[in-house]
Amino acid sequence: MLFIKICFIKRWQIFLFIGAVFPFAIWHASHGGRIDNSLPLPDIDTDISKPADALDGAAKVSWKTLERQYGTVPKLQNVDDISLFTEEELQRPRDVPSVSDEFLVPNIVHFIRFGNMSFSFVDMLCINSAWQNIRPEKLYVHCENEPSGKWWNQLKALSSLEVVYRARPTDVLGNHVEVVQHASDIARLQILMEYGGIYLDNDVLVIRPFDKLRKYEFSVGWPKNQFIGNQVLIASKYARFTELYYRTYRYFNDTAWYYNAGELPTKQILWKNPDLVHRELLKLGVHTSLLYYTFMKKHNWRRFYCIHLFYRQRESSIDDPIGEHDPENIKTLDTAFGEMARWIYYGDSKIIY
Repeated sequence: MLFIKICFIKRWQIFLFIGAVFPFAIWHASHGGRIDNSLPLPDIDTDISKPADALDGAAKVSWKTLERQYGTVPKLQNVDDISLFTEEELQRPRDVPSVSDEFLVPNIVHFIRFGNMSFSFVDMLCINSAWQNIRPEKLYVHCENEPSGKWWNQLKALSSLEVVYRARPTDVLGNHVEVVQHASDIARLQILMEYGGIYLDNDVLVIRPFDKLRKYEFSVGWPKNQFIGNQVLIASKYARFTELYYRTYRYFNDTAWYYNAGELPTKQILWKNPDLVHRELLKLGVHTSLLYYTFMKKHNWRRFYCIHLFYRQRESSIDDPIGEHDPENIKTLDTAFGEMARWIYYGDSKIIY
């Protein structure tokens, strides 16, 4: 793993070397390092997506079929130096267009909760934001055990909310899975192949409708010079990229954080055929520099579809004086998160005195 840590760097030096250092510093920060708060908030108005033409072809492939087909295939060595897919596989047509005037992705939202069933105010806020701003036909919470507590009980009144009991994956394509976060990475791909829809991490705050993104076969946050962000995935259940993405788990590494979730699919699939997805550079809010600007500063958050809060990374990455947010301490919180939280919970982003 490439490890570059930036510290004690003056602002002029950052801008001098930003082309070479910035992407790796941000990637490292998202995987356990401390974020350099002097980095500027990037411009989000550029979209370099280039959708492929409409294609015709084979029917949908289920993840269970992929398990049977590829789970025992002998593994190649040094996969970082070779291609896991033939050119034909990367270009293989399927039975839906890559972009359409009609919706390709159903208006269904998925959350996954494995392991810790404690349910916080911010957990409730994020799910409620998806309901308020996407207005899904169904809002599924996939879990082994139903959450509990007062904030969960508030959500249960939502008519579209439904608990789907699902076993945590313990194996993928012949590999054993121990780390719960990796099990969630796998389950979200299985769910998207089963249902299609919008997958959101539990700490993603939704700001506006995803209707434009639902007209693409697969949409993902993919900042410049970074790997994809799997915290927000919008996909047709027929999406070609989901199948290829899942197949990379034949080379699963349970000890490497974000290798299979982001690094391997970006290198092996999207670097070779970026037209398999609609690429959102920053408006899906998976860029890690947003952590500092969201909790410590203000920014124009209304321009985003959603923002991944990196909520559990605050303690190790920024000096946020608030441990856990609640309905009282957000009232006078003069930050972007304070504005968003009040807007969702109280219906107005203005400070409450």
